[in-house]
Amino acid sequence: MNLVKPERILIEENREDDKYRYARFVIQPLERGYGLTIGNALRRVLLSSIFAPAVTKIRVRDEYHEFTSLKGVKEDLTEIVLNIKQLQIGVDDPEDLPQTLIIEKKGAGEIKGEDIRCPAGVRITNPSLHIATLNDDADVYMQLYVEYGKGYWPTMEREVEDDIQMIPIDAVFTPVVRVNFNVGNTRVGKKTNYDKLTFEIWTKKNADPLSALKESAKILEDYIALFSSDTYEGEIMGVEIQPEAEKEVIEVIEEETPIEKLHLNSRSINALKRSNIFTVEALCKLTQKEILNLKNLGKKSLEEIKEALKNIDLKLADESRERSD
Repeated sequence: MNLVKPERILIEENREDDKYRYARFVIQPLERGYGLTIGNALRRVLLSSIFAPAVTKIRVRDEYHEFTSLKGVKEDLTEIVLNIKQLQIGVDDPEDLPQTLIIEKKGAGEIKGEDIRCPAGVRITNPSLHIATLNDDADVYMQLYVEYGKGYWPTMEREVEDDIQMIPIDAVFTPVVRVNFNVGNTRVGKKTNYDKLTFEIWTKKNADPLSALKESAKILEDYIALFSSDTYEGEIMGVEIQPEAEKEVIEVIEEETPIEKLHLNSRSINALKRSNIFTVEALCKLTQKEILNLKNLGKKSLEEIKEALKNIDLKLADESRERSD
């Protein structure tokens, strides 16, 4: 007897706005329990292992460090870097990377994503992104170095640059912003205990949900194929399972989730980092009252933070914790 499986995947909705692309997929029928198994596996791969371009370092014409101010520019270099990290970069062929993008502008005005000069085959997919505000004295020249990768690449994991004008950036490569899935019941003949998997994917404009879903499935397929191949070596031996040790490893990994993964505006991220809050886990330990006590964070920022945490099934600490301390 064969297992029940779907003959096709339905794209139930597909749309985009100024920032993101969204698609909803329906997969049915699946054997009981397969919806959760497949949905959870695909979600983890989508959020961690999809490749995309990102700016990894910048070079400013004069000798600046990341905490200095640029002449004629309203924002300091730290805030400009935070804005640059939000760039969504598309590329025709990943083999053409790394590449260098140029920002060059004089006089009063605004620098947006559309003002960045890109080589052939590279493009800015969120051209309206604000990067800096200039006055009459401004004369800005920057080089942005774009590389191809996955996940999050913090500066602490890289070698120190010999070029003192080079400023490394914590790079967020992943183009997948959010993934939700829901498992319901569906009918096959007279039986109603089969799974219906509904999958929702949000991506940046430099990717699309369908391609990301296909790529995540291919990654899982390549790994799982190993178990059905003839690549086994050695003898089968008893191995003691240590669930507590496994749990500890998972917790260590999750404690390193960068605050940038929440996709807050640059002002909120900057304010959190100035208060030494660099990870999502550290943020979740704060109450609403503690957030409002942080410098440059008001009620509007608080609502933005709460909504961003809600999107990944997290929330701020309970106010009762503060009273019990």
